[in-house]
This record gives sequence, C-alpha cells and structure tokens, in this order.
Amino acid sequence: SPPQPGATPEAPLDQAVSRRQANNCYLYFTIRNLQRARDNCEQPATAGDAKAQHHMASLARSNEDFASARQWAQRSAQQGHAPGQLLYAELLQSTRGGEQDAASALEWLHAAAAQGLPAAQYAAGRAWQQGLGASADLKRSRSFWQQAAEQGHVDAQLALAESLLDNPGTQTGAARSWLTRAARQGSTRAQMRLAECYAQGLDGSADPEQAYIWYSLALLGGESAAQAPAEQLATQLNSEQLVSAQSRI
Repeated sequence: SPPQPGATPEAPLDQAVSRRQANNCYLYFTIRNLQRARDNCEQPATAGDAKAQHHMASLARSNEDFASARQWAQRSAQQGHAPGQLLYAELLQSTRGGEQDAASALEWLHAAAAQGLPAAQYAAGRAWQQGLGASADLKRSRSFWQQAAEQGHVDAQLALAESLLDNPGTQTGAARSWLTRAARQGSTRAQMRLAECYAQGLDGSADPEQAYIWYSLALLGGESAAQAPAEQLATQLNSEQLVSAQSRI
C-alpha cells in the first residue's frame, strides 16, 4: 500500500547501505580512525558524495599522495562543498601533486569563504596579505580576517590584531579587543601579546596589573617565556593590587 501522509518510504536496500557507509565514513574520519575512514569513504566518494570526496582528499594528503588528493578535492570543490574548496585551494597553492596555481586557489578560497567557512576566510586573508594569486591588499586581508574572527577563529583574531598593531593609525583599542577574545579562548600566544600591550602601552594606556594577569595566565598555560615578565611586574604592584590580580587569575 502507498505510504501514509507523513511517513517516509523505505529506501531501496543499496541506497540504505550506501547511506550507512557514508555515515561510517564521516564518523571514522571525525574520530581519526584513518584506515576505517578510507575503507568506508571510497565507495560514497566514487558515487559522488562531496563530503566523502573531501575526506578522501584529506586522507590522501596525509598519506602524501598529493595527485590523488588534488583529484578528490577538485571533485568535492566543484560540487560546492566548502571544506573541499578550501582543501583544493591549499593544494593549488603548492607544487605538490601538480602545477601551482595561486590565482585559481584564491578563487576557490573566495568561494569557500562566501559560504561562511572561518578557516577559508582566514586563509583568504593570508593570501591577500602575502599577495598569493593577486597583489597584496591589506584592506582585503583584514576584511576576511574580521569575518573569521567574528566567528571565533583564534588565528584570525590574532592575525587581525597583529595587523592592527603593525600598521597603527590612531589607538582605538581594536587590537586589544581581538587579542582579548583570543586570549579568553586559551591561546597563550594571544595572552602573551595582550600582556605586552598592557605592559608597553600599545593600543591603549599601560596597565601593569592587567599585564601581570595575562602573563600569569600564559605561564599557567605552559608559556615559560611569561615567567620573567610576570615576576618583574609583580614588583611594581602593591599588595592590594597583587591580591586583586591573583584572585582574578
């Protein structure tokens, strides 16, 4: 009998098996069981599954089979799969597995970035900063980094902050703001840079207590280079400031 309203017709057996294998592909790739991922991804990738094609490309790249990686990544990218577009762009930026094509790589980065993929937005910013595929353009690099940074991408937040510190106009506090967001996500590099800003009065006024706090947090995160400046700053704080800073840490 025909399915009742709201019921889902049962999928043909081969389609159900294919979907199960694709789901296994996604699962094993996510948990980094690479051999099982490869075993389960090849069939759905060959059948045209864009996500499985991306996974096959990534697995091939990790195995240094760059020619296969390009082939799978291209197929995924051409279907509009943003991670596939990003991976294909990364492969085109190198000479591994084929000719380098930085201009095409930039186009694929733009395509993936337009879909809102933060890693692609960050990579597009790097390409515009370094002049890969087009003449370097600081304004465009910052625009892409800001898109990724607003989505919480730590490397983009750092890159944007560093760009603002390296090419300062008026001190607006924007660099400190991005560093703070990255630092609060646990980036010891951001914590170190933010501490330097407070210690040296970069992008705002100096604040030894804040500098001490962020150097201390970086030290707790395993950044040994933070120990000496933290100890030096401790000598500049009175007992009340130290107690306050340590409670905040």
